[in-house]
Amino acid sequence: MSDDNGAGTRPQADGYNAGLAEELYERSLRARGVVPPSLADLVEGTAVRVPAVVSTPAAAPRAQEAQAAPEQLRIAAAAGAMVESLRTLGHLNVQIDPLGTPRTGHPSIEPEYHGITWADLETIPSSAIGLQAMGDTGRTAVEKLRGIYAGRIGYELDHMEDSAKWNWLVNYIESGQHMNPMDQGGKVHLLRILTEVEGFESFLQRSYLGQKRFSIEGLDMMVPMIRRIIRRTALGGTKKYFIGMAHRGRLNVLAHIIGFSYEAILAEFEGQASKGMQDRAAEAGSGDVKYHVGARELVRSQMGELELSLAPNPSHLEHVNPVVQGMARAERELMARESGLLMSEEDESALDAYGTSVLPILVHGDSSFMGQGIVPETLNLSRLPGYENGGTIHIVANNQLGFTTDPRDSRSSRYASDIALAFRMPIVHVNADDPEACLSAVQLAIDFHLEFSEDVVVDLVGYRRYGHNEGDEPAYTQPVMYQKIRKHPTVRSLWVDQLVGEGVIERAAADEMASAINDRLAEARQAVSEEDPGDDDPDIGAPTAGSTLGIGMEVEREKPRGYETLTEETGWRDVMTAIDPVRARELNDSVHAWPDDFKPNPKLAKQLERRRDSLEEGIDWAHAEALAFAALLTEDVPVRLSGEDSERGTFSQRHLVLHDSETGREWTPLKHLGEEQAQFQVWNSS
Repeated sequence: MSDDNGAGTRPQADGYNAGLAEELYERSLRARGVVPPSLADLVEGTAVRVPAVVSTPAAAPRAQEAQAAPEQLRIAAAAGAMVESLRTLGHLNVQIDPLGTPRTGHPSIEPEYHGITWADLETIPSSAIGLQAMGDTGRTAVEKLRGIYAGRIGYELDHMEDSAKWNWLVNYIESGQHMNPMDQGGKVHLLRILTEVEGFESFLQRSYLGQKRFSIEGLDMMVPMIRRIIRRTALGGTKKYFIGMAHRGRLNVLAHIIGFSYEAILAEFEGQASKGMQDRAAEAGSGDVKYHVGARELVRSQMGELELSLAPNPSHLEHVNPVVQGMARAERELMARESGLLMSEEDESALDAYGTSVLPILVHGDSSFMGQGIVPETLNLSRLPGYENGGTIHIVANNQLGFTTDPRDSRSSRYASDIALAFRMPIVHVNADDPEACLSAVQLAIDFHLEFSEDVVVDLVGYRRYGHNEGDEPAYTQPVMYQKIRKHPTVRSLWVDQLVGEGVIERAAADEMASAINDRLAEARQAVSEEDPGDDDPDIGAPTAGSTLGIGMEVEREKPRGYETLTEETGWRDVMTAIDPVRARELNDSVHAWPDDFKPNPKLAKQLERRRDSLEEGIDWAHAEALAFAALLTEDVPVRLSGEDSERGTFSQRHLVLHDSETGREWTPLKHLGEEQAQFQVWNSS
């Protein structure tokens, strides 16, 4: 069989090719169902009957009818192999680079590689390769399949070991559910969004030349894609969104997804940070430069109340990932606790009811996704008990550069998303200059998430119109690339050309749309500049009433619940933490107790008994820690410990989880302090 680079042994398709037939037979036994039942029956019989080397005496030719079956089998077997190649390697032929870098492709998606021709495929029915829904003949079906897997979106599925997920993805992709064409209204709405995204960046470039903003340009479709995620998952029941990203495109996300007003953002560029943006950001725990700011907004929509949180990220790129994952996990636990469902390590089923209620969305850089160790460390937590949070939608904002570093110097893998292969996450690759394909790709991610509550990755391949920041000169290190970029039209202009060509909109109307956005930004700048920096204007920094959030619904915003400004009265203060001796003795007995039929390790049992009896004489650190946990739990304060060796302790000092020396049964004394105690969790993790 061939490897990913086409350097392996080409399957021979001469005569019966018993080896290929037997391979297809074995694959037919796999749950993935590569070989359809109609062909599996034929292959099964052949695998038993046909010898490895077929010898047909010349003096005894077979009848025409007998000769037809082996030939049909040969073609069908080769066609089946081609179908498998399309599903697994077709992505190598998809043009995902807006700048036109040629793809290497793979020869196995052509019939000649398998020893057949397109004409041969016309001689077998599509049902012989399980593609009867795609046409009558094998050729019609395979050509359609080639258009799917080697067309506008690249799908990486072959690393998916779970047969249910693999089959779901194949059926979903080949049905084209996510490729529904946009109607005229949808196309114009997308144009309006792209006009806002591009107009915002263009205005900042003209008005504040040289000021850093880390433009989104070249990856403009990221904003409509996130909007699509929010709208469609909200229809599916999601209520709370936690977004993590670095600096690239953050201002555009703040403006066109979170809902910061243009006035609030422009005040930062005018040197008037006190006029809204930083004040509002402070509610989400941030006070950094404008392109690191976080925010939290409560949105009242047609789908009910939605909460959008953008985590602050002070120049640490992917280090926001575990923060966002933890926020989502904590929110699910809070929902379960507020509903009266107490989760334990043994049974996290209480969280299943909130599988789609909370959604983390992470936007990664192409270099940092492969280059920073925190990425695989966080991905590794995605399926671990104690960390699973209902699945994350990942978008790799792939501008094909890491500051000044080319991909060939920054990673050893083909794609920037390849680290996700190890964690069996489906990956789709899409060209950022193909708006319809971008929305289709993210629709697949949405539907997979809603179906399985697991992670999925969208590799959005674009470019970076300016330098790493707007004061940088990228042509110093990438002269050829930036010759292309300076001549390359924006995705909005490409979309306008398409809509004008289709008769959806007049070019003058598109120009008016752009002028309106520019006028709105000019008005915002004027409003900021006319205000006295010392004035406290409540309208500066407030989202525009009735704005659309970019997800196709009218919204109203208000300050989210749970935020409280710290004052001298509500801030840090001295608190008495001591407990009385009687309670200390009661808790001491409880944390060193186990059932009569439980048999801990004899050496450990003696050690714990000595620790219990030391209360009156003086206690060690681990003993004090256990008593502190017990005191908090009985005061209705939940306690969670996580990390490698958290249960026993690295120095064999903690022993919060006991193991029966005969049965392996576990017992955690801190979970058995009384009916009124709070939840205790301890997780051994990577």
